[in-house]
Amino acid sequence: MYDDTRLLLRGLGVLGASFLVLATFLPWFSYQVLLPAGRVVTVLDIGVSLWAVTTVAATLFVVGGVVAAVMLTVVASRLAGVVTALVGLGAVAYTVVRCFSIPDLGINRVASILPTAHATTTLEGGLFLGMAGGLMLLFASLADLLPAKGDEARAPATEEASAPGRSRMRRRRGVPVSGRGVRR
Repeated sequence: MYDDTRLLLRGLGVLGASFLVLATFLPWFSYQVLLPAGRVVTVLDIGVSLWAVTTVAATLFVVGGVVAAVMLTVVASRLAGVVTALVGLGAVAYTVVRCFSIPDLGINRVASILPTAHATTTLEGGLFLGMAGGLMLLFASLADLLPAKGDEARAPATEEASAPGRSRMRRRRGVPVSGRGVRR
């Protein structure tokens, strides 16, 4: 992987980490209640952020986003890639679960109090922004997890791999390594 690509992926990861933090403050769910009163229908639409649903997940999102952003900007090692991938995977997994496990925000209580009322809970943009941030972090973790272009040529495994001709000359007795002083 080229250095420019690595830098671009790290920038994408920092953007994904900021999306992850921002997603906690945007509404994840919308609670809508329709109250018919004769010919007039009152509509109540209330957005619910992740902080209102559960503070543990919101705290983990903020801490994970900050840690991933710091690791991507300061640390240039495989550890940064692993931490970024774990934060991204956790965020994507949590948002996918929340897409199918919608919390009960009082719909059953409204239906029991007012039988003519209609209440629904829908998904909002904060959830999808958190999912996008997690996917961006997963993609950005490749910057540290994949080897750089030409790493194999820069770091040979053994001495013989770096200079095969010199190692053969050293094994012959009486022939100097540099080749000087050899009479023909």
